[in-house]
Order: sequence, then C-alpha cells, then structure tokens
Amino acid sequence: MGITIMIDNSSYDMMTRQAIALALFASEEERRFVRFVLEYARKLKKRQKFSASEQRRAAARHFLHFLGMKDCLFEELTPGMIADFANYLHSRKLAINTICCYLSVLRATYNVAVAEGRACPMIPHPRDPHRKIPRSPFAGMRLRRAETIKRAISEAEFRRIVTWDWSDTPRLKQVARLAAFSFGAQGIPFTDLLGLRRENLVDGEIIFQRRKTGTTIRVGLTPFLRTVLGEFNSDSPFLFNLGQQESTPEEEHRQRKRLLAWYNRCLAEIGIRIGLSKKLTSYVMRHSWASEALAKGVSMAEISQALGHTSEKTTRLYLKALDQEKMNRANERVVGFLDEIAC
Repeated sequence: MGITIMIDNSSYDMMTRQAIALALFASEEERRFVRFVLEYARKLKKRQKFSASEQRRAAARHFLHFLGMKDCLFEELTPGMIADFANYLHSRKLAINTICCYLSVLRATYNVAVAEGRACPMIPHPRDPHRKIPRSPFAGMRLRRAETIKRAISEAEFRRIVTWDWSDTPRLKQVARLAAFSFGAQGIPFTDLLGLRRENLVDGEIIFQRRKTGTTIRVGLTPFLRTVLGEFNSDSPFLFNLGQQESTPEEEHRQRKRLLAWYNRCLAEIGIRIGLSKKLTSYVMRHSWASEALAKGVSMAEISQALGHTSEKTTRLYLKALDQEKMNRANERVVGFLDEIAC
C-alpha cells in the first residue's frame, strides 16, 4: 500500500517526493550516500573550494570505514546510525572539533542531496519500523565544538622574538621577521601574508582581501613594516618570496598548506629557543594583536574591522578566551598573598 506518514497533511507530499527521487535515481549506485558526498567534493574542487572539498573527502573516508567499506543508500541512513558514527569517531581518538566538522559537512551534503531531489528525508518510525516519517537522519544532532584555547603572548615576549640573535639560523631569523610583520600588520593571517603582492601597496598602505571572508583590509605601513618589507625585497611578484609560485588554484592551495606547516614548525622551534611556556603558532600573532589592542583600550568595532571579521559578535567570541587570561592575571594580583603564606 506504500508508505504512510502520520504527520498532518504532509503525508502525500513527502510520499510523492520520495517516489520522484526513487524514480529519477532508480539505480542503487545513484542513491548511495558516500558516493554522493564524493561527487559533491569533486564539484567543490572544480569551484576552487579546496578546503571544503578536502573536508568532505575525509568525512566520506571515515564514514566508509565505519560502514565496513560498503556504502549505504540514502534511505538506509537513520539517526541511530549517525550517532553510532559519532561514537566511532570518538573511539578513533579524533579531536572533538574534528568530529563536529565531519558530522557538519556530512549533514550539509545530505541537505544538498535533498535539495537536488536525490534524497528524501524519511526515517523509520521509532515505534513502528514498517512506517516512515519525514525527518532527516541528522535531525536532532547537536554539535557543540570545544572552545579553542587562544594563547596570546605578551609585549615582552614579542620583544624577545624580534631582538633575539638568530644569525646562526637564517630560516628562524626569516620566520621571526615574518611573525613580527604579521603582528605589526594587525595580526594578518599567514595565508593572506603569502598572497601579498606589490600591487597591494597603495599610497602608504597595504590593501588586500582576506582569503577566508573576502573582507577588504587596510593596514598603514609603519616604519617597522617598511623595514621588514625591505629585508624581503626581491624580483618576485610576491612581497614575501618563500618559494611560492603562480600556478593553478589547486597547486597554489597545496603550496599554502605546505608553507604553513613549515612556518608553524619554525615558530614552535623559535618558542622553545626563547623559552616560551606555550607553543608558538601562526595564530598566536593574530591573538596577540587582538589581546594587546583590547588591553590598550581599542574599541570592539575597531578590532573587528582590523581583524576582518564580518561581525562584532565573531570578535567578541574571539576575544572571550583572551579576556580570561586578563582575569587570571588580575586574580593572581588579588590573591597572590595566599601563595606567599602557602610557601
């Protein structure tokens, strides 16, 4: 008699949608979930959305391993299966935010399949497996990402990076200057710094668009920034020639990933050399600039604009952890006498 859906007057519409989906994509191969995720990843790659494509390929690979290397049909997906997959990822010791990323991109890709008529959100009724109800297998899934601990370094620690004698290790000297430039240029991310060209220098400013958000950023050239730019002067079209070359968008994406990994390895080594208690990474420069700006009374709106955030809400979330470090230091000043008593 077909599928009966006992929810208001949507039964006929949902049943019709599923019938259409099954008629258009009758073969099992066309209705396989992991196959669709990989197809969509290829589409994103063609649109030069390389990170989004890589995330979906990684999520699909994990989901296929979870299934025992056998793909499933859209109509076989259930909330229980998705919950089991989340537990599987936990058992593989993946980080919470990585798990949330994989679940999020799978849910988004499933929604694309629904929008394209490739799938119909139908799951077994919880009390009657012979009936189905219109509901996405991802419905009810709540993703709560772990709060990333943002570590800023102090002005004194930054001075050590800039004034340290790196003459015995030229690559660390080069990275130390890049890090200082990043801090001095309103915490410019390393991937944006890599893309800076001579045409980005306009009337005493660096003007560029953030790769992540497309927001236009303007940074006034200070004497220090001019000095660092002079140290990197070369015939390259890039302001900072680190071996990157003009190529296909995909190859340039690989170059950025490779150079970012190299940059972070060097920064970690720098942190150890100068005796930092926290690991030094590319994002520390950005967090440190925001922290110093906040401490010196720069308004939230100005910090948001400088960082290239699309809203002040993002900036407030960004600075939340940095505020906590200030509170910790304040608390130490207030209750420090207890440490003296304890000792």
